[in-house]
Amino acid sequence: FPVTIWSGGLSVIGAASNTGTQLRQRIEQRIINNLNDDQTGNRTVTLSFEYAAAVGVSTTFSYAINYASSGDNFSTTTPGPTGNMISQLVSSSSLYRMVSSPISISSSAGIEVIITLPALTAAQDITIRNIKLEPGNVATPYVSVPFDVELGRCRRYYYLLGKGDENPTGSNRVMLGLGSFSSASQISLSISFPEVMRAAPSLTWSGGTNSFRWDDNAFTPSWEIIHASPKATVLYTTGVSGVAGDARLVNTSVATAFIAFSAEL
Repeated sequence: FPVTIWSGGLSVIGAASNTGTQLRQRIEQRIINNLNDDQTGNRTVTLSFEYAAAVGVSTTFSYAINYASSGDNFSTTTPGPTGNMISQLVSSSSLYRMVSSPISISSSAGIEVIITLPALTAAQDITIRNIKLEPGNVATPYVSVPFDVELGRCRRYYYLLGKGDENPTGSNRVMLGLGSFSSASQISLSISFPEVMRAAPSLTWSGGTNSFRWDDNAFTPSWEIIHASPKATVLYTTGVSGVAGDARLVNTSVATAFIAFSAEL
């Protein structure tokens, strides 16, 4: 099946010192293996995208593939195939053209795809969209997927609670879940993820003084993970005051407060 690397449009505007822009995307091992017909680790795939550019911009793009050292471990990578993707000369800045190139991949580990855009002079612009990787040596037309499918795929890698989301009435309060006071000064919070994440996620959060609440009682948190799996996590924080054993609703109390979970590569 095709792997959508980027479906939206990304525009780049040149400056005097601009010598080229790179787009990088890592793709996990499980997805790469699904591009392989015979599971031997050797396969041909096609990288393609559409672009529109100012008249006079070079029509030569380049690509490079890096292989993860093992599995989805990108702490070190091994260089793979490289090449150029050349389009016809641009005759209209509003006309989108497709460029593509077949690539032979010889690893079953995760890969990193790097696309280098042409150099731009001051005020020149280029827009790139609908980047994808698919089995075979022929690029097929891009087919968008429904929003709910795209959202589910995104949530395998990143899940956000807070920052004013899920509050159609404009309230700063975003429900996080039912917390339990494990002691008078510590509350634990269990969160189930809407999609199974790629791996047990790491935690980031933001919020200043009194940025979260249990019921109507504001508190300043110091969230940490007790346990995490790809399906759920348990957090805790001190800085609260309650009764051990009580169960209370926990939510944000300011628009900028959030808790986020990342399983990015």
